[in-house]
Amino acid sequence: MGIQGLGRFLSEMAPECIRQQDVKSFLGQIIVIDASMSLYQFMIAIRDAEGFGSLTNELGEETSHISGFLSRCTRLLENGIKPVYVFDGKPTQLKLDELNRRQERRVKAEGDLEAARDTGDAQAIRKYAGRTVRITPQHNSDVKQLLELLGVPTVDAPTEAEAQCATIVAKGFAFATATEDADALTFGSSKVIRHLNFSEQYAKTKPILVFSLNILLEKLQLTMAEFVDFCILCGCDYCNRLKGIGPHTAYKLIKKHSTIEVILKELGKTSVEIENYPYKQAREFFVNPEVIDPELLPKFSWKNPQEDKLRDFLINRHNFNTKRVASYLQRLNDARGKFSQRRLDSFFSIAVKQPLVKKLPVKEESCTKKKRTAGTSFLKSIRKLKK
Repeated sequence: MGIQGLGRFLSEMAPECIRQQDVKSFLGQIIVIDASMSLYQFMIAIRDAEGFGSLTNELGEETSHISGFLSRCTRLLENGIKPVYVFDGKPTQLKLDELNRRQERRVKAEGDLEAARDTGDAQAIRKYAGRTVRITPQHNSDVKQLLELLGVPTVDAPTEAEAQCATIVAKGFAFATATEDADALTFGSSKVIRHLNFSEQYAKTKPILVFSLNILLEKLQLTMAEFVDFCILCGCDYCNRLKGIGPHTAYKLIKKHSTIEVILKELGKTSVEIENYPYKQAREFFVNPEVIDPELLPKFSWKNPQEDKLRDFLINRHNFNTKRVASYLQRLNDARGKFSQRRLDSFFSIAVKQPLVKKLPVKEESCTKKKRTAGTSFLKSIRKLKK
């Protein structure tokens, strides 16, 4: 869910913090990606043409997630992007209510799906099939194994993947977090990329967007602490939303009162209502999430694909087409060659642009005209004395 209505609110109130960018602009950048979000996307989007179910191998095991990650990673590397996938850890106690609500919606969707199949309603079948998707430990295990064989680094977060992504970016170990949920901003990610997709058809309706946290705070005239409280009031995974308060109302209240404590007092909320509104716990989790310090993580490195093991995993284990796998391997090898050349070209272009004469220190270059005039007069006086 993320932060309810935040994307639309920012597009209205602080459009300067959102930039539409081409995927080529991320050349050479390290981008940390919420693996769980990608898993859901691929499991929903990659379906068979008849029953709208997940793709499966001969053993009946789902392979939509493997197909999706293989394709996406190949495209990322072909574009010179350095992906790092971050996986969710154990869910926080705060998120259990949200997970229970999702489970209830999933059970309802399963009933709706059966009814749609009975009536033969193809559109309804597609709609409800996506809502019944479950991510299992096996799905995560498959993807981690695939990424290892592709040579793409991964991180296992203690709890929320987005919190870990945000910390990695905030501390300068990556350029941006790629996710569809906006709460990576609330966790402090300086940049968040949405719609990192390579489909031309998808890009027409949902182009790649980059959100800047610093510009966001500047345009909304909020401190980071106020922004966190604003996001909690909007509604998030860790705290139920107060009835009747959407993003615009939440913003007005924060601008006027700065903190949720003062707002609750002004709204005349009873002690029982406040007790059932765990905003303090949500605030603490956003500000001090359980994450691994990026300094303690292994250095990110992108290795050559383990071709023989990758063939075995895809062809023998999951029944992927031999020619298709060969095509991906060729593209991956070409991508690494292109990337090395791009880095070399970049090095030489930078070297050529370096001035042959060392520049003066910035302070001397930036002196005012008045100071230059004074210096010239002083030199003239010295020359006269020498004569």
